[in-house]
Amino acid sequence: ISGITLTNLSEKQPNNIKAILYGMLIIHFIITFYNPLSQIPTEKDKACGESFLSQISSIQGDIFIPYHGFYLTKIGKKPYCYIACLSDIELDKKDGKKLIDDFIETLKKKLENKEFSAIVLSNEGIPSFESFIRGYYPSAYTLFSPLQERDFLTITGWRRRPSYIYLPK
Repeated sequence: ISGITLTNLSEKQPNNIKAILYGMLIIHFIITFYNPLSQIPTEKDKACGESFLSQISSIQGDIFIPYHGFYLTKIGKKPYCYIACLSDIELDKKDGKKLIDDFIETLKKKLENKEFSAIVLSNEGIPSFESFIRGYYPSAYTLFSPLQERDFLTITGWRRRPSYIYLPK
């Protein structure tokens, strides 16, 4: 929009004003420079990801990973509801609350019956949801060492990663 606006403004201006306007446009593009290479995970990220997939693939039975459910499809396990889907469902003012209540009730039954062999939660998540999970599955172990605190984080958006494995009581 700034490029279109400056172009329209410059059409009726003398050359020295045009130069200033185009200079402002160039400065704008320099300030907002985007390097797409920064979106490529590092070798450490790749190694941590492969280690994580190896660890969870060795767990027998169903696993629930609410913040990163797509990892389960990479290792051939059954995926479950992704927490972001619940946010989208919540936007439906007519049926959203009922669908979420149904999901929570179903999840509660699965947790009570210890149907998941493990649950993997993230370094940053939704505290109330995680407290709910911990009531049924106490923390078993951390997936990454403190030396890896900057590895295997999402590159854009919320900086989180699968970090804790919970096992049934």
